[in-house]
Amino acid sequence: MTISYQKEPRTGAAYSDRLLQPFLTVAFVAIVAVQLVESHAPATLLGWMLFVPVALLALWTLVPAHWTPAVARVVLLLVFAILSGILFAVPLDTFSAGFVFLAALYAGQLIEALPVAIAVAVVAAVSCAVSSLIVDQFMPQGWPWWLGLTAGLPVYIGIARRERTAALSAAQEAAIESERARLSETREAALVERGRIAREIHDVLGHTLSAISIQLDMAETLYTHDRAEESITAVRRARTLAKSGIGETRRAVHALNEDPKPLADTIQGIASSFGATFVLDGEPGPLSVEKSQTLIRAAQEAFTNAHRHATGAEMCAKLTFSDSDSPTAYVVLRVISGPSEKAVRGQRVEERIGMGLEGMRERAGLLGGTLIAGPIVEGDEHAVGKATTGWSVSMRLPR
Repeated sequence: MTISYQKEPRTGAAYSDRLLQPFLTVAFVAIVAVQLVESHAPATLLGWMLFVPVALLALWTLVPAHWTPAVARVVLLLVFAILSGILFAVPLDTFSAGFVFLAALYAGQLIEALPVAIAVAVVAAVSCAVSSLIVDQFMPQGWPWWLGLTAGLPVYIGIARRERTAALSAAQEAAIESERARLSETREAALVERGRIAREIHDVLGHTLSAISIQLDMAETLYTHDRAEESITAVRRARTLAKSGIGETRRAVHALNEDPKPLADTIQGIASSFGATFVLDGEPGPLSVEKSQTLIRAAQEAFTNAHRHATGAEMCAKLTFSDSDSPTAYVVLRVISGPSEKAVRGQRVEERIGMGLEGMRERAGLLGGTLIAGPIVEGDEHAVGKATTGWSVSMRLPR
């Protein structure tokens, strides 16, 4: 399965990080360079000597942070803060004084350790103040030296931008993980549904086709031994099994196409369709789709067998839910049919259980449950013996 994810939305914050901030930095460097070219101030040469490394460091801040080791990043920002602080004090009639504010801003944005970022900003502020105080002794300026101490304040803007970027990245990762989880759950649900459909088809067709194959093999063997009448009887049994399989397949497909209903209501509907009574014991609780479908199929198979082998007998279905708070909580489905003349006459247990109930027994075992089917002794609903007063099919599954 190919998994695709949406691109990061083009929010204002993403636009600022990717386009606006780099554009403003490059534009600021270009403007100061043009101003220096046109400047005739006495300290223009000193300005150029400081501007070149400061401009390169300003452009370096646009490089992705992970390209530069953390220690080298701190050292370069520290040099940026000191040189731009000195450039702040040089009277050039340009906007070059703004570089020190950029240095403080980028220190907060690019240095993950908060104390280190603030320390670089403090160095920038002190560099501005000291440089202004020294330069003012030789070339008096129009603003006081202590104004340079404010140069470190943009560090808090940088810290806020870094935290916002981290929050956006975390939100994007959370969205990606959420999408992965959703797709994984969808795929798992699809696999579970496919498995359920495969088991339904296997239960309906697998045993029926096996029985048909056995009957046809028997018919062929009987025919080769000149036992035509018995051979025809075997073929007729195969035809009956085929019709029964078609009917069960239609019922299974119909059940798969229907919206799922509560388990108790579904089994009550099955019991009603066979003219049987239904008893609910306990409080119905949540049960997995697979277990619910297994109980429904067991009810269908049990009633079908009872109707086939004990036509006209009274039938009853009882669904029992144990306390859901118990660590050994369970649900039991028991289908009981009344006395059968065929059973009294000595019908074998194996003949009545059939391959359908064997499939249900295997399915219950896979779910950690059991299925018990057989004649019941009068006074003992769970015993199996020759003296019978009816037939019982009981499936027990953990909740």
